[in-house]
Amino acid sequence: MRKIFIILAAMISVAFISKADEFADIINAMKYSPKLEQYAKDGNVIAQNTLGLVYKRGSGVEKDLAKAVYWFRQSADRGNDNAMVNLGGAYLNGEGVDKDPAKAASLFEQAAQQGNQAGMFDLATLYLKGLGVPRDPAKAFSYAEQAANSVIKTRTLADSEASYFEQMRVTAKAQAFLAFLYRMGIGTAKDMDKSFEYLKRAANNGELNACMILGDAYEYGKGQPKDLGIAESYYRKAADQGMPLAQYALGVKYSTGETIARNTPEAISYLTKVVDTKEKVDPMVKADAMLKLADILEASGSQADAAKAKNYRAQASKLPKPDPAKIKEMLSAD
Repeated sequence: MRKIFIILAAMISVAFISKADEFADIINAMKYSPKLEQYAKDGNVIAQNTLGLVYKRGSGVEKDLAKAVYWFRQSADRGNDNAMVNLGGAYLNGEGVDKDPAKAASLFEQAAQQGNQAGMFDLATLYLKGLGVPRDPAKAFSYAEQAANSVIKTRTLADSEASYFEQMRVTAKAQAFLAFLYRMGIGTAKDMDKSFEYLKRAANNGELNACMILGDAYEYGKGQPKDLGIAESYYRKAADQGMPLAQYALGVKYSTGETIARNTPEAISYLTKVVDTKEKVDPMVKADAMLKLADILEASGSQADAAKAKNYRAQASKLPKPDPAKIKEMLSAD
């Protein structure tokens, strides 16, 4: 008899694990499925929030912002702090509901009170702008500091994967935002050491704008010891993660050799990425990348490269003429 109970217990345990694994797979897929909808209809708050995101993005189903709001609200009303943030975002941007910054702020506040990092960060930006709440730099700093120093954690096995990467993204943005507040002395005393500390933390967590600012700081000795090797590593980190402006900047630096050692193959590689990117990039920057590529290719003396250069110049002629001053402003970290 004891053996039978052990076998039954093992079977129940396996079934439970299998069900949990199935649910985790459905949530992490971030795509519509009848099973996801059934979990949501059955009242599972994680499934409800996920279904809202699925409708918002049109992932495996027709995009429907009103349905997204409906499911965010179902989940938020049952206490899900992530859904509160998503519903707040809908009110802030007028996605599926009328714009209501005050309602958004209230939802972010509720989420923040539950320790939600994204809620803290969103509140920080609202208090800085005075949007939906009275402008209050001190509160902006306080919420930004809480968000930037939040411990990255996963809440459940079901939402662990999506939750982890979202927390990493929010952490990096909050750290970069806090660095800005320290740099400008907004809501706190100006402190450049703290600013660079949080910039480095943000860059290490994947915030690409922070990488660009640090690259500029180390290249020209702006608040940090001049170190071209470190500068290059920060530029490459942003460029290799697909940031077109970083790819352009690094390509130009490799082509000129003025500060970072000249490297023609790398210059061609990064400038080509700017030309071929599907990411949003200023047409002026794309045109200048084409023209600089044409200059490099023409200098090779190869007929094949000359033909490519001609094609790049033809494409560039259809885009806005590059303005060096405006491009420099886009790249400036000041």
